[in-house]
Amino acid sequence: MKAIRIFAAALVAAFALSCNAQKSNVKVDAELPTSAEVDSVSYLIGVNFGSFLKGNNFAEDLKEINMAEVKKGMVDFLKAEGNPY
Repeated sequence: MKAIRIFAAALVAAFALSCNAQKSNVKVDAELPTSAEVDSVSYLIGVNFGSFLKGNNFAEDLKEINMAEVKKGMVDFLKAEGNPY
């Protein structure tokens, strides 16, 4: 539950910063997440992805998955522009 709150706080901070960049006369007092909080949320995302893989029987053994390609696909998707759906 704490990780979800941290993730939500990070999203709010990112949204506030992006809005602040568009309107320079608006002041937003938001606390940025610490590196420990970012690490915790990152780990939670990894646990969630691992749960998805294991729950759907995508890999009996981690040797069956090329994690470098998984990471590349994730990075490419996050960099892509337009509607993700």
